[in-house]
Amino acid sequence: MGRHRIRFTSVNVSKVLRTTALLGAGATHSACFPQTPPQGSCGGYEVAVPEERAEDVQDRFYVADGGAYFVDGGQAQYFHEEPCNYLCTGEVDAGYHLHECSAAPRPDGGVTLTCRVRSHGGCGRYTQGVDDWKAPVSDPVAAYLAGAARLEAVAVLAFRRLEGELRSLGAPTSLLTRLERATSEEERHAELMRQTTAHPVPAPSLAAWSPRSLWEVATENFVEGCLAETVGAAMMQHQATHATDTPWRRTFSIIAPDEERHAQLSWDVASWAVTRISADAARAWARDMEAAAAHFSSTQLEETHSELTLRLGVPTRTWQRVARAHVARVARDWLSLLGITRKLAG
Repeated sequence: MGRHRIRFTSVNVSKVLRTTALLGAGATHSACFPQTPPQGSCGGYEVAVPEERAEDVQDRFYVADGGAYFVDGGQAQYFHEEPCNYLCTGEVDAGYHLHECSAAPRPDGGVTLTCRVRSHGGCGRYTQGVDDWKAPVSDPVAAYLAGAARLEAVAVLAFRRLEGELRSLGAPTSLLTRLERATSEEERHAELMRQTTAHPVPAPSLAAWSPRSLWEVATENFVEGCLAETVGAAMMQHQATHATDTPWRRTFSIIAPDEERHAQLSWDVASWAVTRISADAARAWARDMEAAAAHFSSTQLEETHSELTLRLGVPTRTWQRVARAHVARVARDWLSLLGITRKLAG
């Protein structure tokens, strides 16, 4: 069978979200809440590694093409976050985790390493190259709302970029039309969130980028869409029913159905993408994504502040852990099926 004729089953996101809600309900009652504001919000920022610490990178890494490479047994292998994990310990605020890093050679032969940091939780879809921003406010509710407004605007850029890249890669019109709709919906979400936050939120910008390979596009879509956005959709549904502030509950109720469709779209994009590469490449990609799913599930989360849980319905840390574990398990099952299907077809 030709590789372009293979059909691969997607994931039923509605079913995943229903199960997540049931699993999360059993975890809600075990949470304890801190009484100090969290450092994080639904956004991100950058950490510049101190020069004296960055020098250590040369013992284990080298820099080329804007990426940091880890040398193992004489073979250079690209690791998305290994330099960050190695060097950024202690440089990240509570409530955040290391997302990605960029490395650039200096004229003196050293390395300038910058780690990009994201807040915990399934807050939505990012894309590589977006400038980061952290709300300069200490109030947990204000920081969360400003960060959420910012991230909705980031999702507009992410979907617009994904639509353009998939168009150039020959994606079917049905997917492209849904991506255009998702972009419009994220624009509406961003406007809704901006209208309800008192803090000014700067518009995000996307650095100039070169067309990416299908492998790279599929990888970002899997991590940001299949994993993060699926959890984000589950969180939004939870907030739509648990927020005690009525205006916010109404806003979340408007956004939640759209986010479910966006998560489903991510899985459908993934199901199309894996049919456009060879069987060997698909199995290799699946192994990488299994590692990404494991990392997603095991990421350490800070406890959700009580004000966010009570007023905005933001799920507790325990709930989020359960949600991440379930979505990661669904992803691993899907990836296992991918490996079997491509082996039979290839």
